[in-house]
Amino acid sequence: MNEKYRNYLSCWLIGVFYLFAVIKASLMPMHIPVYSWHMLLFAVGAFVFYSLLNTFAGRIVFLSSIAIGIIYMAIRIAVSGIGSVMPLLSYTEEFVKMIVKVGTGYYDETVPYYVLMYGTGLLSVIAAMPIYYFLVRRFRFYPLIVPGLVFFMMVWGLIRYVDKLSFFIFIIVAIIAYIRHNYLLYSIKTGEVEAFTKHGDISVYFVPIVLVLILLGSFIPKNPLPIQWPWVRDKINTTYWELYYKYSVDRYDDFSLANTGFGDPSRLGGPVVPDYTPVMTVKAPARVYLRGAVYDKYTGVGWEKTERDKQEYLTDRFYDNEELKYGWKAAVGSTIIMYGDNIVDLSASIDETEQLQTIQVQTQTLNLSESIDQPEQYLNFLKQKQMPDELKRLFPEGKLTIRHLNVRTRTIFTPLKIFLPITGLTAAGYSLEEDLTGTIKADRRLGGNTRYEISYIQPCYGMTELDNFFHASSPGMYYEFIEKNLDYLRDFEAENSENAELIRQEVNDVIDLFRQFKRHRDEVYELYTQLPENLPERVFELVSSLTSDADTVYGKVKSIEGYLRKNYSYTLTPGYTPDEQDFVDYFLFELKQGYCSYYASAMCIMTRAAGIPARYVEGFVLPGTADNDGYYHVTNQNAHAWVEVYLEGVGWVSFEPTPPFVGAMNYLVPFSSSTYSSEDPYAMYDESYAEQYMEFYERQGYGTEGYNIEQNDISSVKVILYSAAVILVIALINLLFILARRAVLRLMAPKKTVLFIYRYIASLLKHTGCMIMQGETPKDFAVRVDERYNFLKMSMTDMTDIYYSVRYGSRIPDNKTIGNLLKFASEVKIKTGQNMYTAARVLRRGFLFQG
Repeated sequence: MNEKYRNYLSCWLIGVFYLFAVIKASLMPMHIPVYSWHMLLFAVGAFVFYSLLNTFAGRIVFLSSIAIGIIYMAIRIAVSGIGSVMPLLSYTEEFVKMIVKVGTGYYDETVPYYVLMYGTGLLSVIAAMPIYYFLVRRFRFYPLIVPGLVFFMMVWGLIRYVDKLSFFIFIIVAIIAYIRHNYLLYSIKTGEVEAFTKHGDISVYFVPIVLVLILLGSFIPKNPLPIQWPWVRDKINTTYWELYYKYSVDRYDDFSLANTGFGDPSRLGGPVVPDYTPVMTVKAPARVYLRGAVYDKYTGVGWEKTERDKQEYLTDRFYDNEELKYGWKAAVGSTIIMYGDNIVDLSASIDETEQLQTIQVQTQTLNLSESIDQPEQYLNFLKQKQMPDELKRLFPEGKLTIRHLNVRTRTIFTPLKIFLPITGLTAAGYSLEEDLTGTIKADRRLGGNTRYEISYIQPCYGMTELDNFFHASSPGMYYEFIEKNLDYLRDFEAENSENAELIRQEVNDVIDLFRQFKRHRDEVYELYTQLPENLPERVFELVSSLTSDADTVYGKVKSIEGYLRKNYSYTLTPGYTPDEQDFVDYFLFELKQGYCSYYASAMCIMTRAAGIPARYVEGFVLPGTADNDGYYHVTNQNAHAWVEVYLEGVGWVSFEPTPPFVGAMNYLVPFSSSTYSSEDPYAMYDESYAEQYMEFYERQGYGTEGYNIEQNDISSVKVILYSAAVILVIALINLLFILARRAVLRLMAPKKTVLFIYRYIASLLKHTGCMIMQGETPKDFAVRVDERYNFLKMSMTDMTDIYYSVRYGSRIPDNKTIGNLLKFASEVKIKTGQNMYTAARVLRRGFLFQG
């Protein structure tokens, strides 16, 4: 074969594989039924198309086809009017809408298969154009490889996942292209261009070498942590999040904190970047915690889910609800049997040495003044199918409505204790399945604007009455209750043989129910008390010292929770855990700072170390306040991790060890003699510490205006195009304004430039609510700004000193000073922009000439 054609064919094949990698990396995250062999055929077809188009005959045919199409359209319009071509435009419009729908995560079975094929073909033709031109037609290394590198970085940045095969193919192509690039430069330098033309296909022979290098590289031991280049990271983060908040739609099957900007739960730790992407709106009567994922196995570096056979274990959610409904009898029943009518008020202060006496019980027939030696009375107590009113008031029922926004997931976000069914999804064609931890998933990803309603139980966390009830829990309660009832039944039958049949069946039914509770309790202890064999001993010693004075299970858990709240600092930028060191141990004894994943993991492991079942939970906590219509606006910034602890006789109970979220679970109801303390939850910290946490709350955006819950559906592509054109024009004018302002600054006198920059910085700070207060001097204002922001280029105080020296003095700033002020202004713009809602930032700085 002619050397020229061999070279052409080798480049052609490399280009096909490059295009295949791009198509596969683009389509794999969408989970659409377009398979790899389809993609390879489309890649070949696209290159065949451009190969034919590159011939003289091919260009003639292509241009002739376009000309015939234009002439045909013109004749139809001339003969039958513009209306005759509208159906063709409507087909195109529908096709574009379908492509947009699939590309933004709305794919379901209603999307026609031919649309997927047409869309894939269109993507192939568009992506093949630069690849064919810069690889086959006119080889250029940088225009060929740099866009591909940017593409794979963007894919990974948006969805935290890149198809491995696609990326490996890209790496191989990049290495081959680099070898070819250097060979070309060498040939030009030595004047042997003809030799390059003759032997250009030499790059193909490097493919086996590249494959061997990649295989060897995959087996070489490596540090799982990324290289630390802070300046590169900060620059990439700033640019990435600016784009991400505008265009991001989160797509994942199963929820985890990794999908919201936090670390992967399988390997915890390291700094995180807040993500303000709107996820959902929730209409709820109060602030709740929405579960998305539950983990049971701690590996020493993170959390995993254990695969379990549903046939071997009881369903957690069902028995959790049933234990709350009936389990209280295990605590209260002992009180009745042991103490007769000496049952004190539930709201009394707890005496942990006699906690069985802290529960007030009133059934339909058993009042405080009555004796319990009548079998009918005790039988009525056992038959009671709901909690007493005093307890029921501490577990009120509520209903919430959830609407998904920029998220496509199978996960259904729910409170801990819910009632089935979940309404609104079955009618929309979704099927739901529940796993053994009580988390619920749909059979496919929910589309945008999907709504569903959930009825749930809201425990009155923060009330002394509820604390007293939790203190009544103790290990082995179910076993003791079963044994005492068996003894009671035997004693009663011996003394009242003629009435034995009256209660035998009823008591046996209750005993059977509590035997199921005991089985569930045993499964919980088996699954949720596991610890790594190499967990350091000092963790156990710390837990022992914290819980030694507590006489109840609940008291021990609260001791651990309070210790974590008081003794560790909250930050979003902790360091990574060193290799070969346990994550929780490092946090407790060396790092001593972190975010929710650190606190929740530490409390879960410490609770297990005390012999108490606990599990690590991830999800969302609603913001502190709702809007005027009762809607909570949830963003990825509200993603959170917390702990659920099992209390026998109660079920699973949520705990919050993370300091900035102290009190977030509290829910109060009217209750006689309530001893709830309404003191500031931050009173336990010193003043500076409290200010740090309140500043964090401000950054969280609690209490500020949210996102509009009603988003109008745009039914016409034309309206979208016209709107986009108007927005583009305004944005362009805004950009020209900024460029003109910079040009004017260069022409202004140095003194006026300093005054202008100061006013500009003050206007940027005003966007985030940071402005000079009445009676405050610029120096005082500068100190307050420096306390709020950690600027790197210079401080606001330094800026104010220069401002004073220019405005009230005779200083004439030099070009270096002006340059430093301009850099400082750019930094202020970036950092204030990070504290603004996306919509406000885009509107003010992109369209209202305030950037």
